[in-house]
Amino acid sequence: MKLFYGWVIVGAGIVVTCVGVGAMLSLGIFLQPMSEAMGWSRTGISTAALGIGLGAVAIAFTFRPLRQLPAGLPTPSVVH
Repeated sequence: MKLFYGWVIVGAGIVVTCVGVGAMLSLGIFLQPMSEAMGWSRTGISTAALGIGLGAVAIAFTFRPLRQLPAGLPTPSVVH
């Protein structure tokens, strides 16, 4: 039995989504050690993370996703 290639893409998307969400949510855990190791303030690191997130949103909206957004609303993991 051959594996349909679409399921490989779905599996890769799930893995990438889980890793991305895990990376976003782990900032609070690693914030103090990163601050101590690099000598930056926690505010500076948080501001940099916010800038990266806003930059990603700006890039995403540059490609006009509003037409495709209704198709992704039932599955929030696809919208990320």
